[in-house]
Amino acid sequence: IIIVIISIILLLLLIDKRMKEYNKIIKKSLTTQQPINIINQESSRPIDPIKLSGKIYPRPKETFDELEANLNIPDWEEECYSESEIISNFFLYNSEGYITGVNVNYCNSHRNDSYYSNYNNWNKMVIPAYQPNGDPVSGIAKGAFSSVSNIKELRIPNTIQRVVSESFSSNTNINYFYCDAREMDLEAFRGFKSVNEIHFGPYSTIPDADSSSQGIFANCSNLRYIWIDTTAIGKYAFFGSVWVQLIVFNNNVEIIPEGAFAGCVNGNMTIVSTDSLEESWPNISGNKEFPSKLKKIGTYAFYNSASISGTLDFRKNIYLTEIGAYAFTGCRSIQNVILPSNTNFDRTSFETSTSISQ
Repeated sequence: IIIVIISIILLLLLIDKRMKEYNKIIKKSLTTQQPINIINQESSRPIDPIKLSGKIYPRPKETFDELEANLNIPDWEEECYSESEIISNFFLYNSEGYITGVNVNYCNSHRNDSYYSNYNNWNKMVIPAYQPNGDPVSGIAKGAFSSVSNIKELRIPNTIQRVVSESFSSNTNINYFYCDAREMDLEAFRGFKSVNEIHFGPYSTIPDADSSSQGIFANCSNLRYIWIDTTAIGKYAFFGSVWVQLIVFNNNVEIIPEGAFAGCVNGNMTIVSTDSLEESWPNISGNKEFPSKLKKIGTYAFYNSASISGTLDFRKNIYLTEIGAYAFTGCRSIQNVILPSNTNFDRTSFETSTSISQ
């Protein structure tokens, strides 16, 4: 009996020792940059994006295809993930994961390689979602592409936390711009005056203008098509872009802010939301259908945008409670406006000649 009791005590002590070792391993995996794999006690990175002890750990690039499938990203952004292993080598990075420039030596050594030819001439620049070491590309530094002037198409993924001012200071020939960066400095894309088509992704934030009302894409005289898949639209963002013909809003947009589309004077503007676009495509020319979740149209939002014509029917916009002063003043081709009964508007919101029913 004594032997049995001693055996049980030793077994319990052994179990207690193993549990303490196990707990140490768990604790270490939660507090180190490289979590410990409990099974084989080897350093390994987590499979999915993970935040432990206030730190966001990097993800190995073999998991990015899975991450891409789980993200709500537009079709154009998929290339930033799926081709990262190829295109990430074209750039240089700092310790914070910001692109600081072009890896000239690497680009020159692969310039004639057919595998890289789609990206190496910079007519189409795709910013990778992750670096060659598997860490996310988190930003684009000031002057990163000041030596590259022939970009025609640019794509920026949602791993980018910030695009710094003058990142693309020499690029004046951009035609197609796709961006899902979380933050953009107001001067980041100031040279993009010839841009024809802009797509903002769902994770992007379009900044407010400065005191001079010069928004991030103000006075882009060639801008025709704007696709806004974000709900964060900056004040005076597209002010004075006189030839805007199409605006596609995310259906969840609640506020069209002050001066955002003021001064779009030429042509015949079409305004649709993502939901109405799916329903009426391709017969959308001249439509005026605002996002169903819209709550507010700010002051001067479409001021002097003479390209808006016909009837504005807001009856489907049941959450629209406010249309600010001068929101549609100067839109002389608007003949009729139909508003929900709960919508408040100023006497200057529309031209005095406009017929308003509520």
